[in-house]
Amino acid sequence: MATAKSISKPRKKKVVRGAPRIKRGSKLTEPSWEEFEKLTGEEFHRKQLRDRSWYYENFKSTDLYPAVSEWMSTRPDEYSEDDIKAVKVAPTHALSVSAAITAKLMLNGMPDYFEPHNTFWVSLKGTMGEIRPMSKFLKERITHAISAGVEIVAIKKEEAKDKVGIYVPTIQDRMRESCIIMASDIEEFVVSFLETYDMNALKEFEPITILRKEQAKAGHARLIKTWYQGERDEIHELVNFPTPAKFKKLSEQDQDLALQLKEGYAHLGPKKIKAMLEMFQRILDACDIVSVENKAQRKPRQAKLKSADQLIKKLKFKMSDTDYGIASIPPEKLIGANVAMIFNCKNRKIGLYYANNIDPKGMGRPGSGFSVKGTTLLGYDEEKSVQRTVRKTAEFLPVIKKTTKSKTEKLFQTLKTTETKLNGRFNDETVILAVF
Repeated sequence: MATAKSISKPRKKKVVRGAPRIKRGSKLTEPSWEEFEKLTGEEFHRKQLRDRSWYYENFKSTDLYPAVSEWMSTRPDEYSEDDIKAVKVAPTHALSVSAAITAKLMLNGMPDYFEPHNTFWVSLKGTMGEIRPMSKFLKERITHAISAGVEIVAIKKEEAKDKVGIYVPTIQDRMRESCIIMASDIEEFVVSFLETYDMNALKEFEPITILRKEQAKAGHARLIKTWYQGERDEIHELVNFPTPAKFKKLSEQDQDLALQLKEGYAHLGPKKIKAMLEMFQRILDACDIVSVENKAQRKPRQAKLKSADQLIKKLKFKMSDTDYGIASIPPEKLIGANVAMIFNCKNRKIGLYYANNIDPKGMGRPGSGFSVKGTTLLGYDEEKSVQRTVRKTAEFLPVIKKTTKSKTEKLFQTLKTTETKLNGRFNDETVILAVF
């Protein structure tokens, strides 16, 4: 028979407190210390404990530490810029979260010392001593943090001095270095050919294969091309030397340059000159091919999808109309919807927009439903989307603004006024009654 001791009690689950969720902007209202003079000593004491707990629960410690340097900056006579820098880089344990919260409270108006608080504290049983000014504890932690931070600042300055004068290659330098490696086989062939003019070797020379093997990109190819473009252009001018008739028409300076070019390559025969042109032209063509191939293989940049809030930012519509007793639904609901019902308060026309590409399951597929650009609705069926004038608005509008999609379409058909097509434009008189 089991005894009471042998029956183990179920263990209680340990609740692990997660990281605090920080609310920012208008969602966060910090405790105020306005009119603290009206508080009694007990009320002051309880408020201080409650506010400290609030900061612990709603802020991360890293968000609280900057309050210390901010508090120091309000006392320029006591703390220099170097002191503030030292506190900013000091390890967090040198300050403590409690000191950071104290700085926060004092920045928000909590007094350094409140005599009714001290009176209440002394009256309590078991307490020892009197309440010290809040700044005394905070200054002690700051002094400790400054001494720790000064060492870190000194180390960082030494590291910065060591880095001065160290060469850091730029992106262009790295590109040039990689291109030199990629084109090393090409350059080796060029140097060898200009010594031997081996026509058989030229027939086997394929610079495009070399660049592909090195996995050259368009940027590499463009830079390598510049290295050989000048020599190719010079040889091309020599091969296509102007005829005597064209030569006479050149200026004296151009004639002189042409003669110098011809004289510079006079030691080479026509075959060798044409072979040089072929070699350089192959290199340039290979670079062009790599650039084109790389561009063709590049994936097109995907357009960044805009949120519904961004799409309807410039959309004009009427929030509400007291004469008709109607109001617009949030315009964000237009994005991706299949059907939209609108009413123009000025001309009393009610319209139904139908999407070109519907999304029946509401999965938010790209390209389905409506979209908005400026003040215009996009993605609607121009043939199917129509509007009609409402004559008895007091009877018709209260009914149609509370119906389903199918009932709305049936009620719309009961209107006997002339039907016209919608143009997708919204204005200051347009009320968005419903979307489906």
